[in-house]
Amino acid sequence: SDIQDEINRLSERIDQERRARETQEDAIVNKLNEELNKVQDSLHVEQKTREDSENSLIRVLEDMCAKMQHEVQLERKDRESTEEIFLKLLEETCDRVQTGNRP
Repeated sequence: SDIQDEINRLSERIDQERRARETQEDAIVNKLNEELNKVQDSLHVEQKTREDSENSLIRVLEDMCAKMQHEVQLERKDRESTEEIFLKLLEETCDRVQTGNRP
């Protein structure tokens, strides 16, 4: 009958629209997942870059500290050496003065 045919057509039309809507929803979900993955990948790259930069900075600072410590050691040795020479000269001078003052 005509009514039954119309009901069948409407039912088929509803099914088609439901399938089309589901297809669109799936496409939207897939697109969102792709975008989310891109954001996650970007965050991982940024984090890795930051960690690499931090590690490089730490290495530079460690090198600078090591060089400064070395310089301080050299300065200390130089000062100690100079002090030793000065003390020896002072002792020799005192000895000469004392020897010269003896009768």
